Amino acid sequence: MNKTIDIKFHTKSTNLDDVNVKLFDSKGCNKEQYVGIRLQNKTFSVTVTPPSNGEYTLEIYGTVGADSNTLECLITYVIKCQTVDSAISPFPKFDSFYGPVENWKERGFKNVGKIPTSITSKNGEVCVPIKIKDGTKVMATLKNSDDVKLVQYTLLKWTSI
Repeated sequence: MNKTIDIKFHTKSTNLDDVNVKLFDSKGCNKEQYVGIRLQNKTFSVTVTPPSNGEYTLEIYGTVGADSNTLECLITYVIKCQTVDSAISPFPKFDSFYGPVENWKERGFKNVGKIPTSITSKNGEVCVPIKIKDGTKVMATLKNSDDVKLVQYTLLKWTSI
């Protein structure tokens, strides 16, 4: 692989209720901060951006069915990374999936399902237009990969259409 790998999967016959990952380098050191998990339209995406060349082990875990409390190893990959992105940084610490929650419509959002779960800024600025129902309260939090809130860099703007 070169720089980044995306693994996408979904299930048809079984409900996959939770997904988690573990990433280890060849020395067995935990590198989970270089993996992001997204859920969009019932498809899970696991993005791996290794910090250095070498061999990695990626383990994907999941709970099958709402009654299950145990994460089981679903699949293990050996990733051989030949090239890394020099500008790569770890993902922010986040104990859930990136992307909208499944009941975003019931929470007052209108178009969240169409917004990509991964956004790259080319000039240091990102604008994410989100349509909401009247009366919906919205808040935004921006954190860096060290889990520091960047309040001074977040601006919410309401526009009536």
